[in-house]
Amino acid sequence: MTEKPYLFEADTRQEAGYRRRREDALGEAETFLTRVGCVGEAGGSLPAPEGFRSSKDWELLLQFVMEVQLNIRWYEEHLDRHTRWDRAWRTIAILVGAVGLAGLPLLVVFVDLPIAERLASGSLNLLITQFGVLFTGFMAWLKVLASALDESDRQLAFWEASADLKEQLYTFERQWRYSPIYGEAALSDDFRDSLLEQIAGARQIVRVERRTFFESQKSPLGLLEALSGGGQEVALAGAEVAMARMELPREDPFAELLRTRREARAAYEAAQREVEALEYRVQVLEAASELPDRALMLSETLAALVDARVEVQRTRMSLAALAGPPR
Repeated sequence: MTEKPYLFEADTRQEAGYRRRREDALGEAETFLTRVGCVGEAGGSLPAPEGFRSSKDWELLLQFVMEVQLNIRWYEEHLDRHTRWDRAWRTIAILVGAVGLAGLPLLVVFVDLPIAERLASGSLNLLITQFGVLFTGFMAWLKVLASALDESDRQLAFWEASADLKEQLYTFERQWRYSPIYGEAALSDDFRDSLLEQIAGARQIVRVERRTFFESQKSPLGLLEALSGGGQEVALAGAEVAMARMELPREDPFAELLRTRREARAAYEAAQREVEALEYRVQVLEAASELPDRALMLSETLAALVDARVEVQRTRMSLAALAGPPR
């Protein structure tokens, strides 16, 4: 059976500026579930649990789709559109440069440089100097134009981000294909944690791309620097400030939620183990009828068992409250 393609895999990129939309995320989430295979904890193909598409887990899956599949589509659409524009701009720049270079001798005539008289008089130094100034100015103008149109760093960052997101998506898809993704009520805990990891990883990829994008922006000062070489110290200082600002630590909310969920899950499992240990102790005490102080020890153990069961309920509620995307 042929797999249903994601939007970025289909050749449907005709929009003049793609925006991530919820209706696209809904379709992509269904495509992802179809390609992974909806398997429950007991094995075998299962339909989604009742009420799954109105739960917080469904919103978490949609967030994953927005951060991965729809971001890939944005990059693909951008690269497809801007590749065409880059070709057009480069063609225009080459044509303008060729025409200007070919017409430079005419420009010398139009600025009233009597070439014939100076050739006859032998005073070529001034003529050469004036011609050199015009040629240097023309080449500097081409340098500014090329600097303004050059988006190689930006485009490379988009290609790299798109490739990294695709690799992450396909690896995640293969990892969970025909593996249990549904629990009793919604997503399994392992699959939910994996989704949070994928979202945090995708955001890190986009964050690196965004940093490269802003570093590659050409300011008016940068364009003037291409012409005259001035303002270099100011540009370097501005780049250092920008880098320092980008390096400020920022914890991703999905990474923080994943860490909190793991801590809550560990606390829940520890509380369950405590209940099992106390239940075993109660069984031992009930069987040891001739043990001294048996009644007191059994009473204390039963009280501790009640507290442990309350702790299990509390940690279970805390873990359930951490389902879905972060607020």
